[in-house]
Amino acid sequence: MPLPAKIEDEKKVNVAFPRSKELEDRIVEYAMELDNYGVQSAVRAQDYVKTFMRANALLNNRAKVTKSDLYPYDPPAIPQQYGSDGNRKPRPSTHQE
Repeated sequence: MPLPAKIEDEKKVNVAFPRSKELEDRIVEYAMELDNYGVQSAVRAQDYVKTFMRANALLNNRAKVTKSDLYPYDPPAIPQQYGSDGNRKPRPSTHQE
């Protein structure tokens, strides 16, 4: 489906993004992870995550972002990622020496 040449102002939707230290910390964590994997720079990844969260809220008919909009970024619970003690194994470092 082709995109419209211009989105008319009356069709634009504003999705509120609440100020929350917890949300900001998690966004930074995900952004740094994307940066470590070389996917995007951390700054660009933060914008990407926030845009994704707004889109998720809009698709769920909400005018405000909530903590649940970060759930798609949570890694799945894969048994190989956990040790015998139930704690998550450290991620391998992507930093090359």
